[in-house]
Amino acid sequence: MNRALVKKSISDSQWLFLSLAVLLFTFCWFRVWIVSFLEMPSFAAVVQPLWEKFGQFSPVALDHLLSYPGRVALTFVEPLVFLSIVIWGIARGSDAVSGELSRGTMEMVMAQPVSRLQVLYTQVAITLLGLVLLCFCCWFGIFVGVETTQIVEPATRPTWTIPGTEWTFSLPLGRAEPRVVGLATKVNCRDMIPPTINLLCLGFTMAGLATLFSSWDRYRWRSIGIISGIFILQMMAKIGAKSTEALEFLQWITFLSAFEPQIQVQVAVDYPTQLWSWKLIEVAGETGGLGPLSSNVILLGIGLLSYLTATWIFCRRDLPAPI
Repeated sequence: MNRALVKKSISDSQWLFLSLAVLLFTFCWFRVWIVSFLEMPSFAAVVQPLWEKFGQFSPVALDHLLSYPGRVALTFVEPLVFLSIVIWGIARGSDAVSGELSRGTMEMVMAQPVSRLQVLYTQVAITLLGLVLLCFCCWFGIFVGVETTQIVEPATRPTWTIPGTEWTFSLPLGRAEPRVVGLATKVNCRDMIPPTINLLCLGFTMAGLATLFSSWDRYRWRSIGIISGIFILQMMAKIGAKSTEALEFLQWITFLSAFEPQIQVQVAVDYPTQLWSWKLIEVAGETGGLGPLSSNVILLGIGLLSYLTATWIFCRRDLPAPI
């Protein structure tokens, strides 16, 4: 890999990376902190009346959604979080070939003693490195939020356990007082690693697809438009599949069906033995759903196939002269 190409790629992407890194870290910390302001009984009172009507839109069971890990897991499906990863993938993937052609810099780059593979895979390497660091910023923001946030538990009376038994009694003469505890006592940040990996795999898919369309196009704006349109259609298919049984078949034509970070948190918390399974068994009220491993492999497979196809196209196509 050519050092000059690496330096150029880092220079082209540094400001986008820094802005997204700060945004993801700050927002994820803020999002976890917000959890402390909505007490569990109040949150349950809001969600339960709407569950019968809109419960099909949630990939996880109600009991898990009402838990603290379930509420923290909602951070990964916040539009600001996953769209930041998608934006990075599209922006850097589209710049790999059509971006250089649009700026008229591809001819100068190829005039140097470098191969087309070096030019393409330097861009890919910096894109993937940035993607890993952005996902780490997301997880680290959640980690800092969990470690620094305190929650107020509902008031309970003191209890007494009979020595040598498991019998516990509430003391009627005791004074019921709320108790302040750290959120870290309710949420294990290791359970947030699987959804972070799932988010990383989504970014890998989007970067691969963006690179694929960039490899044969001349104009970056057109590459961005095509991949953005595909992503929007995939989102519509996923929403439609969850809205009604008549459109349930759409889940098989959208790769976003494999992006379910909430399910990955539920599996990590309640079904740790299935964390690396291909198929879920009685998880989230379903039998035979995609396991965490299957979801990640699907996304990684699409991204890898896109990169290989992009390599084949870029190494064989004629590069137009700058206008």
